[in-house]
Amino acid sequence: SDEEFKRLDQVLRISLPRWHIQSFDSAALSECTRLTICNLGSCYVRDITAFRSRASLLKLDLSNNQIIEVPDASFWSSLASLRVLYLHGNAISDKECAFRISGCSQLHVLTLYNTPFSLLAGYRHNVVNSILSLKALDRYVISDEEIVENLHLDGKFKSESASFKLQLYQPLPQATSFDEELRKTRSLLLAVDKILSKHSPVLIIQRCIRGWLVRRALNGDFHSRVKSRGGHVKVSGAVQLGAD
Repeated sequence: SDEEFKRLDQVLRISLPRWHIQSFDSAALSECTRLTICNLGSCYVRDITAFRSRASLLKLDLSNNQIIEVPDASFWSSLASLRVLYLHGNAISDKECAFRISGCSQLHVLTLYNTPFSLLAGYRHNVVNSILSLKALDRYVISDEEIVENLHLDGKFKSESASFKLQLYQPLPQATSFDEELRKTRSLLLAVDKILSKHSPVLIIQRCIRGWLVRRALNGDFHSRVKSRGGHVKVSGAVQLGAD
């Protein structure tokens, strides 16, 4: 009924793991304009095109279903807010899978392990270098060594080392509230960023350069104010610093 459709725009989460759903009512799903989290693991799902244009969707769990092929890049580009996507345990084998998902420009976390696609030679390299926004794949955060050509790192900076290992798939009890799941999802994204901030040489160097530029700008501003005041500037009302 019209009243039921009106209520659908208030839906923030759909959590129906292990239900035998297989397909969706596209008209009803299109009314879920505020849908933020969707958990449909182990539901025998084959076709996910009904999720097109769910622009508010942050997390989508489609693990352990019967998906053989993922939609094209235009579908994924319509999921403008999607950050976490679980596709492991499906029958996906298409070599173009990563290219298609790359349409999702804000995707940070992806799982594709236990799929025929993940068994192909060069699988991880293919995915990492196709989905440029991606920060973590399967069980590891992505290292600089996997992105920068001909870069070879050792120790804690090496790809798929213990430093980069993280449990990306975190199924929650059915009774978990929307607010709690949203908090957990954001915590996962923060955990990924924290690992990168400590173990990405590129980010570490960028951070040092930004700090140096800020200090130089502040020092330049300080000296210009000193000169504009005739060589003196007040500090705490009593102490004066003289310019050279």
